[in-house]
Amino acid sequence: MNGNVKLKWKPVDDALEPTAKPDKYIIYTRINNGSFDNGKIVNEPNAVITNISPGVIYSYKVTSVNKGGESFPSEILSVCRMDNNKKPVLIINGFYRVSGPAILEDSKYNGFFNTVDPGIPDKYDLSFSGNQYDFDSTHQFISNDEPGWGASYSDNEAKIVAGNTFDYPYVHGSSIKESGYSFVSAGDGAVEDSSVDLSNYKFVDLILGEQKITNVSPKKLDDSELVNYRTYTKKIQRIIDNYTQSGGNLFISGSYVASDIFNSNKTDTTDIIFATTILKYKLDADHASKSGEVYSVNSDFIHGFNHILFNTNFNDSLYAVQAADAISGTGGSKVILRYNENGFPAAIAYKAKYGVIVFGFPFETIMNETVRNEMMKEVINFLLK
Repeated sequence: MNGNVKLKWKPVDDALEPTAKPDKYIIYTRINNGSFDNGKIVNEPNAVITNISPGVIYSYKVTSVNKGGESFPSEILSVCRMDNNKKPVLIINGFYRVSGPAILEDSKYNGFFNTVDPGIPDKYDLSFSGNQYDFDSTHQFISNDEPGWGASYSDNEAKIVAGNTFDYPYVHGSSIKESGYSFVSAGDGAVEDSSVDLSNYKFVDLILGEQKITNVSPKKLDDSELVNYRTYTKKIQRIIDNYTQSGGNLFISGSYVASDIFNSNKTDTTDIIFATTILKYKLDADHASKSGEVYSVNSDFIHGFNHILFNTNFNDSLYAVQAADAISGTGGSKVILRYNENGFPAAIAYKAKYGVIVFGFPFETIMNETVRNEMMKEVINFLLK
């Protein structure tokens, strides 16, 4: 990071329309927390941005264009160069899930089962009125006062529900910057295809957010009925294994970091072995916190922070964590955070030949920016000390 930034991406083919090939691309730029500019047209799927200023966060998104128009934008990636000799941190965005809520479907009871999984909208949702409460398909509609099957609460009518903004490298990066480190970012696909080499970085921050396997049909559980939003693909597992065995340091956070592995309906145990032996944690419970309150239980981590709050309520600016994981340590790791309402373990830390910290809730949903910055500082200090 010598003052220049290289952007790289790959065009995506449209299986439904083979002529939908990009002719050019538009790069949109945002400086710090401002608005995106009007874009710059480039001919190739790469570009070099020169003379970025130290201490400034630059964010980029890309669209494809041809004679038919302009595509939807890519995820947003961010970068910041600090004016010091510290090696940059790599942020990996592994949270790209968009889905509707879980579905309950049997001979009598049917509906949207938000208690299990409310889903995650693309950017935001305007249609959610409230959780469904009548699942009995024999209940007939009589009137608006007796709506019957499918009736839901109305507490969210006319309200916006925040979803996946695809912009969380900026949130994580802001806290990394406040810790005095430069950072770069990439989508997990770029890691999987070896466009990004983890061995170039001493510290990697993997964002998993609300990423998890999503079942399309509740009546079928074979892989053909699953949307592949897995937290850890086989490729990512191999890459993380190699990275940690070479002495790397990894920070992971997300709602389903354990339940996506341990609750999956499959006979493949390699995912569980990966979690317990490489990442040093196991699942204790899903849906572990409703209040979103966390406190520190380890003197080596987050001194004096006894009220850490992450978002669990629907609002128009930050997605709600409806199902945080309780995770406990394996193979020498230790619990560093617990949930207030039940004392369940909320995060683990391990430091020996390599370092791992895993949060059972998404880091970006911590509501207080000062607390978020202090948490990231403690994570970096623990892993890089």
